[in-house]
Amino acid sequence: MPKNEIVSFDANKWQELTDTDVTSLCLQNIGAGSVHIMATTNATQPSNLGGAKRFEPGDILAANVDLADLYPGVTAGYRVWAFGELPGSVSVSHA
Repeated sequence: MPKNEIVSFDANKWQELTDTDVTSLCLQNIGAGSVHIMATTNATQPSNLGGAKRFEPGDILAANVDLADLYPGVTAGYRVWAFGELPGSVSVSHA
């Protein structure tokens, strides 16, 4: 299901950013602290930060970046998650 919204998350808890499998998405860290972004193959949250990409406030992941290129260790179907040491928000858009 397409999504175009702001997703907020609590500190030190994984928050799923996607409602379904996606191959790419556009996101921006609109919070005050850094956020770690991770992909998984299903709706099970990551168990650690291994392989996560860190986004500082204002950083953008462009929609034309294939998640397979960012997360080569994750195969098939991508669910995307956010984790921050502070509460935060991410603007998310995907088809």
